[in-house]
Amino acid sequence: SGGRGGSSERFAAVLDTRKMAGAQEFEFVTGVVDACESSFQAGPAASKVIGSNLEGTDTRMRALIESCGAEAKARWLGRSATEEALLAQWLSVKNKIVESVDNVSGVVADLNTYLASNSFLVSSAQPTLADVCLFYAVRAHTKADALSSSPSFCRWFDQMQNWAPVRAALGKDAKPVKFAFPDALSNLPAPTSATQGAAMQQQQGSKPLAEGKKQQQQQQQQQQRQEQAKGAENKGKLHEQQQQQGKKDTKKDKKKEKKAAAPPATESDQPEITKLEIRVGKITKCWRHEDSDKLFCEEIDVGEDAPRAIGSGLAPFYSGPEDLQGRLCLVLCNLKARKLAGYNSHGMVLCASNADKSKVELVDPPAGAKVGERVTFDGVEGEFEPYVPNQIAKKKVFEGLVDYLKTDAECHPSWVDADGKYHRFLTSAGPCKVPSIADGNVS
Repeated sequence: SGGRGGSSERFAAVLDTRKMAGAQEFEFVTGVVDACESSFQAGPAASKVIGSNLEGTDTRMRALIESCGAEAKARWLGRSATEEALLAQWLSVKNKIVESVDNVSGVVADLNTYLASNSFLVSSAQPTLADVCLFYAVRAHTKADALSSSPSFCRWFDQMQNWAPVRAALGKDAKPVKFAFPDALSNLPAPTSATQGAAMQQQQGSKPLAEGKKQQQQQQQQQQRQEQAKGAENKGKLHEQQQQQGKKDTKKDKKKEKKAAAPPATESDQPEITKLEIRVGKITKCWRHEDSDKLFCEEIDVGEDAPRAIGSGLAPFYSGPEDLQGRLCLVLCNLKARKLAGYNSHGMVLCASNADKSKVELVDPPAGAKVGERVTFDGVEGEFEPYVPNQIAKKKVFEGLVDYLKTDAECHPSWVDADGKYHRFLTSAGPCKVPSIADGNVS
């Protein structure tokens, strides 16, 4: 019983530490919001939220911001369903650090990858609650030497630590990390004046030109000798080939007989799901189809030389193209191109839907997933080449799989095998997810 008591005390100590950390984070966010929102009264608003019995630091911070009004809510928590979903993902990433500092290095790596092509975590224009919380979570663990391995992360971190509202919220605790960012002009060669260039040319004279011409002649002579030797060698090979041709013809006849008698090839052991080529994409452009109320036209980067043109019937389920533009998604790449209301579509964006298809949600790769990477499946071992589009169409691979693509109870898109086991869609940054549709269909 003594062991159990000690364990309970340690667990209680961990909970107390997390509560204290949550209270400090809440205080920091309150200070940042107070510095940005002129009509916000930090003290009364924070006291009201704390006294409301709301559980969880993230929930309290959301309530604090919502008390500032609709515009502040949109500014800090996202202006669209896409931004709200992205903010929720980044807050869950932040909570990994709250759970254990051992997760810091992985989170920083994810941030560095994502920030290589984004200014902030949610909005392209300004920091949101996600930026403020992630900054606070990694602040104590960030050193100046991180610049060499995580330059994009350090650029974002430096921008956040020098942001006036953050400095105001930290007060005397503001101890900025000093990164040695390279000077953009430091690697340029020293300029050479026209006079200096002419003087150097006169000093060198015509000797290099003469040497260059002589070297060129020697190379041409050597090349001619090599071609002559190669011609003689080819003649010898041709004679040898003619002598062996009769023997080869006999061997070919015997091989044909053996092939005719050989048994048919066995069916491949490749799991059906690995015949699909599903990749992480980023919607770089999205607009409404001119002649269809149901279609969005998209250009999606899947790591190829140019973005793919893809049409999706998502218009009834999103308020506008801006909800999709800039968002990560999953693209089924090895389908044959087809026309949708006259628009050439080269693939399919994967979504989840409920039973009556009254609700449809885009599948979200996790933050930090790499554009162009191929999706794998939890528990499916081995590397398999995807089928080419003609094979997918001829053998109706996708049609045979579509009834076995589901979301599990935790909203993770999965492939259900013949034994009823769920295999989640995975990326290098973790499993994919949809915002709210559990036990739904994926297509």
